Amino acid sequence: MDETPSSQPTPRPRLGSGLAGGALGGAAVGALGAWATLAANGSLETGRDRLVFGLFVAAAAAACALPLGVLAELLLGRHRRPGPGAAAWGVVAFALGYLAVERAIGAVAPWRMETAPADLALGAVGGLVVLLLARPLAARLSRPLATAALATLAVAALGLAAAADHGAHARSEPVPVEDLPDVDGCAERVVLLGIDGADWRTIDPLLEAGAMPNLARILGHGVRAPLRVDRPTWSPVLWTTIATGVGEDEHGVSDFTELVLPGMASGLERAGYRYGERPRVPRGTFVVPIVEGLRELGLARDVPITARHRRAPAVWNLAGRAGIEVGVVNWYATWPCEVVRGCMVADHDPSDGSGHRLTEAVEDGAGGFTYPPDLIEELDPLLPSWWPRSPSPAEVEEILAEPLFEGHAEEVRDAYISETVADLGNSYLGDRFAAEAGIHLLEHRDVQLACVYLPGVDRVSHRAVVSPETLGPVLDAYHRHVDDLLEPYADLVEEGRTLLVIVSDHGWEYTGRIGHELAPDGIFVAAGAGVRAGAALAEKPHLLDVAPTVLAALGCPVRQGMSGRLLAELFDDPPARVEAEFGPYHPEWSVRPEDLDAGSLDAKLDELQRLGYVDR
Repeated sequence: MDETPSSQPTPRPRLGSGLAGGALGGAAVGALGAWATLAANGSLETGRDRLVFGLFVAAAAAACALPLGVLAELLLGRHRRPGPGAAAWGVVAFALGYLAVERAIGAVAPWRMETAPADLALGAVGGLVVLLLARPLAARLSRPLATAALATLAVAALGLAAAADHGAHARSEPVPVEDLPDVDGCAERVVLLGIDGADWRTIDPLLEAGAMPNLARILGHGVRAPLRVDRPTWSPVLWTTIATGVGEDEHGVSDFTELVLPGMASGLERAGYRYGERPRVPRGTFVVPIVEGLRELGLARDVPITARHRRAPAVWNLAGRAGIEVGVVNWYATWPCEVVRGCMVADHDPSDGSGHRLTEAVEDGAGGFTYPPDLIEELDPLLPSWWPRSPSPAEVEEILAEPLFEGHAEEVRDAYISETVADLGNSYLGDRFAAEAGIHLLEHRDVQLACVYLPGVDRVSHRAVVSPETLGPVLDAYHRHVDDLLEPYADLVEEGRTLLVIVSDHGWEYTGRIGHELAPDGIFVAAGAGVRAGAALAEKPHLLDVAPTVLAALGCPVRQGMSGRLLAELFDDPPARVEAEFGPYHPEWSVRPEDLDAGSLDAKLDELQRLGYVDR
């Protein structure tokens, strides 16, 4: 009698194989995504930070893929040689399907990628379809797939190591002062004054009405023009471009915040998350939801952008290297202070509603608020009387009653005796402190280059987006307040020794979520020493033109690589543009990263959220 051979039983899926395969495949996918992110994102400062980021993303992806590995084992694991290989490649197959769907969504509506639940659901469906299509292959090639999965993980790990090592070169020293070329300038002193959000459409009616007499005095001795801006119109990006004379790809500041993971000294900038503008974290990968998940779990935290992200020297660094005394007050993204030839007051000024939390650090000589640290004692008479505590609502009302709300209907005033009024009060006092501190440094510190930043017009304009009918008159009044602050600067112009350059980063449309996404040009003013009053510019100046013009007027070489032009037609006797190689930029910080005050970071984030720039 013939004996029918019994068929071998079909192996049953194993939970352990599924979990192991899920971890293996997830780690490979996460490591590859982290590698792609680090290749596109140069914001992390050190190789250690890059490696920490990569390991977090790979580990998070591995954890997320554990249930997916079990599912892949159930669908693919019924074969003769069960093992983690099929499950691992099931995870990879799912990832490929997910990415294909997300890329398709991004081709139609890039701002929705990996943000809407529908996008995530569609991506998951695409992943499951590819996972099912991979089933016949996985059933036949379990062992080779396991080998391939390990090889993929090894390649991803090597890529991460290479990305972490990228840019880690031997430290070289900057060019000594005596080796820089001599340059003839046209001004003993230069003041670069930034007024965030100012534009001629708002200013010109006030000038015609005689409401800004000090700016009118300045314009009588100088030249005015619109200033071409870049987009996106984000303050930290544009003000760093103005200060460095190079674009964001070189200076490295591309967002309002950075994401910090445990063990990282610097954070990852995620520019482009919200508005689809040049994302620094590649869209259509698992990295975006993983990073957001780490943030939601509290393993990662947002902090305001700091000076540590700037990779290019600013005009105050270049002038200082050339032996020129500098003074910097409140310039965007200058906290913590770096060591400069002269003095610096960082943009966490004590009148912005968060600086009071730096009191203890300042008293200990830390905090990074001023350089040198004892400069705070010298500026103490200029500080608001209520510092180091926040003003009460009654004090804020008193502060604002005369300068901003005089003559307005009672219901208008009452509408802003609230957090809004507190914000306006801090802007009012903050701008006053910054403007007066700039004059103090010019008069008492022999500063030859002063860079002063006033953010108040922009902050009040953000409020006008919310309620333009009631806040419009307050915005006009705030411009009159800024004009009052310009009085001592107008006096400097009329003395004839000082060149005053006034710029803004963008104008205003008062539409959209933020109010200046499609903003008009900013303002440019040059007046005083060496300037030919009423001169016509050959073409509209750009943000990049400010730094080389300021440096040349001061008698300082222009750094090689600055693409902006020297606005020579401004001057009676134009200074020469002499370029020089200054050597590498290695900033020295006045405070260690671990000494930065977490409370003030949170307060700054709250402010950015109220202005509409970040979501928390």
